[in-house]
Amino acid sequence: MGKVRTYFKNAVILTVTGLALRAAGMFFRIYIAASIGAEGMGLYQLIFTIYSLCITFATAGVSVAATRLAAEELTQPDMGRTAGVLNRVVRLGLELGLAAAVVQFVLAYPAAKYWLGDARAELSLKILAPSLPFMAVGTALRGYFFARRQVGPNSWSQIWEQVVRIALVMVLMPRVLDWGIQYACAAVVIGNTVSEILSCLLMVWYYKKDSKSLYGGARPYLPAGTTGRMWHIVAPVEGGRCLDSALRTVENILVPACLLVFLGSREESLAQFGALKGMAMPILLFPFSFLNPLATLLLPEITEAHILGHKKTLETLVGRIMLFTNMFSVLA
Repeated sequence: MGKVRTYFKNAVILTVTGLALRAAGMFFRIYIAASIGAEGMGLYQLIFTIYSLCITFATAGVSVAATRLAAEELTQPDMGRTAGVLNRVVRLGLELGLAAAVVQFVLAYPAAKYWLGDARAELSLKILAPSLPFMAVGTALRGYFFARRQVGPNSWSQIWEQVVRIALVMVLMPRVLDWGIQYACAAVVIGNTVSEILSCLLMVWYYKKDSKSLYGGARPYLPAGTTGRMWHIVAPVEGGRCLDSALRTVENILVPACLLVFLGSREESLAQFGALKGMAMPILLFPFSFLNPLATLLLPEITEAHILGHKKTLETLVGRIMLFTNMFSVLA
């Protein structure tokens, strides 16, 4: 009964936090759209087309691996082993994040010029690149706290991230608007990069604080077979989500190009693309903010039931979440 109460308490916290952050994000988008115009919003969305692909590569498998491996290891009495496994997952996140950052930075010009068809995106892509390793490490640590059934650090870090992002953009935007759309978008992504770095540092602080009480004086070590277990989780998730993200990237590149053929104006095609991807789609997907916390919090419960061999509990958990997801989706 205690676990059920904890689950619903965490679900409420995450849902309320998620809704508040999404609402703040939507008002923030309105501010950005009013500042840089529809064409600027279109360029901003094009920039995030490439950035989202790199985010997927850096973080997709790391979050799931951190949550699942932490949930498995926390059922063991050996805390040194748990610490070693978690350190390895965090290191993997850092490695993937650095690789994604280097690729995005190096390919910023050709990606902007030849893929997106707008060289003005280059500066923003380069500014966003350093955020990727910090985002990946923060994602791994969030997965750990989900496994610990502690949602406070995750919620506070996301609130802190959003506050920093909005504050920085509102300070920088008025100073660069006269410089053109390229620099206005750069001001927005500076806020994104700085907020991701500070959010990651806050998560590291929470992890150090929690691990000191959890691990005590246990010396971390990496048990045999950890790398194989980790990649057994990361590889299929990473592969599937990267493929999905790549297809979305191609779609988002084609849409402005097709609009350009139809409308005959680059500015108008970007404006229509910005209205669609920057404003309409976030509103359309807003109701699904409720589903993500519920599904994320169930991962450690499902993992624990699997490890302990509680087949009936496992079937019940999966069945209920599938039923709830389908019912909610139909209503939405």
